[in-house]
Amino acid sequence: MKTLAVDKLPGVGPAMKERLQALGVTSMEHLQARSKDSLQQEFGQKKGEMLFNSTRGLDSQPLRLVQPRKSVGTQISWGVRYETDEQMKAFLSDMAAEVSKRMQAANVKGENISLRIKRHASGNVESEKMLNPGQVEIMSKSRKIAWPTDCPEALSREVVELYQSMHIPSREVRGAGIAVDHLVDNATQNSKGVTLTDMWAKKQSPQQKPQQSQAPQSSPLQQSPLPPALRPSPAQQSPVQSLPLQQSPLPQAPPPQLPVPQQEPLAKQTKQAAHKTATRAKGTSKKGSHKKAAGSKKRKSTSPEPAQKKQRQLTMDSFAMTKKS
Repeated sequence: MKTLAVDKLPGVGPAMKERLQALGVTSMEHLQARSKDSLQQEFGQKKGEMLFNSTRGLDSQPLRLVQPRKSVGTQISWGVRYETDEQMKAFLSDMAAEVSKRMQAANVKGENISLRIKRHASGNVESEKMLNPGQVEIMSKSRKIAWPTDCPEALSREVVELYQSMHIPSREVRGAGIAVDHLVDNATQNSKGVTLTDMWAKKQSPQQKPQQSQAPQSSPLQQSPLPPALRPSPAQQSPVQSLPLQQSPLPQAPPPQLPVPQQEPLAKQTKQAAHKTATRAKGTSKKGSHKKAAGSKKRKSTSPEPAQKKQRQLTMDSFAMTKKS
């Protein structure tokens, strides 16, 4: 082990290799000659301890025989030839249903979904092999799901929306792949610390606060008895005092009352009505007298006065006498 290069250790990459070479460390033997304090001072507390223990065959990390899954998906890149968008959407929905079955078998749900499309490269001829994708351009898109899910309908809806946002003609598609990552185990809690089952149960049956039984409260008279000298005799005690006090209901505010117009007395109203009637009658009589006076004036002006009549008669008589003569 002393003759091995330092980059053979797990966790030692190109950057750390350059830093070790700057210190004159190129092999395990040189690294073993370094003390733990000097390595921690140069590379930090955790990294220095890891280098010191790795050169001596010490590793405190737990051994994992099976690594946890990072994603679940499926991909088809042979024989993909479609003419319409409806056929392409049905194809993607079938792939989403297959991914949902695999997620349910693995007992996981995902929070992120990705779509990968192989598009026929423009300007290139079709492949000579039967239904082979040939030269393609790879395009991909992903999005965050609202909550962890393995529902086939939800996955299908997300995939179809991603495909529509790419604006790729269905005739140019030569392959597709769906992957769901950010997996959450159904037996554990999600990232927010609450399982979906608990959230649904809490929504369906809200917690009810238990009713606490209240002990009957004693009345103030019982809590503070009177002195023996001032206590009434049993004969003087009324039966009302021996009854337990009942809790009176809370006082309620009276409803708002609208102001009512005040009515005048009946005698005053009758007097006012009689006065109005007399005023109207008086006004009518005045109008009639005015009309009569105007008519008489007109008649007086049209009829001639007696002096004028006498003068006219004398004039006519003298005219008649002159005519006879």
